[in-house]
Amino acid sequence: DLVYLNGYGFPADKGGPMSWADGQGVAAIHDRLKALQAAFGEHWLPARLIEQLAASGQRFADVQEGRV
Repeated sequence: DLVYLNGYGFPADKGGPMSWADGQGVAAIHDRLKALQAAFGEHWLPARLIEQLAASGQRFADVQEGRV
């Protein structure tokens, strides 16, 4: 998150892309990626970590805190 906030101009009020994804819900992000994959191809295949987090109801913050 820090790289995107400080280096790429990600909106600070969103907390970074991982924090934003946690706020949206990783399962919702996963579902959207699967819809994009169906429409536009394998480029949109969700990463393994997103698959795992969505299936277990966890967040990206859980990875940082060592719970994944």
